[in-house]
Amino acid sequence: MELSAFQGLNATTTKTALSPAFGLKLHVKNPRLLRPWCSNGGELVVSYSGVALAWAHVPQFCVQRRAPTELTLLPWGREVGLSEDVRQRLAAELHVGTAQVTVEMKLFYDATDWSSPESYRGASLHLFQLILGSTQHRNN
Repeated sequence: MELSAFQGLNATTTKTALSPAFGLKLHVKNPRLLRPWCSNGGELVVSYSGVALAWAHVPQFCVQRRAPTELTLLPWGREVGLSEDVRQRLAAELHVGTAQVTVEMKLFYDATDWSSPESYRGASLHLFQLILGSTQHRNN
């Protein structure tokens, strides 16, 4: 996961609500050896200090073997309220370049070929920590 852009996080204003938007690039590799790997899509939430800032639907996708794929995701929030403490901390961290958001992505799977040992049905949760204003990222 890579942060390509963000906007609407001007925490230095006196506004009590923000409408942030993020540009995220999801880099996906196929863990299977012989077949495509597919997801039925999912949901994504971007949060700061436990507050959901933006969200998006993850579209269905398939990754062919040995063919990494990149998806662009555009989560956004509308009139997200922040407490005064959280707003001040966000403003200070944005100023020094240490503001970090958590991206929580849940992907859904529903394999139709149950004869294969590589089939899977269920969901997987992926967590990413992204520093705002940089391309640094950390997987959890």
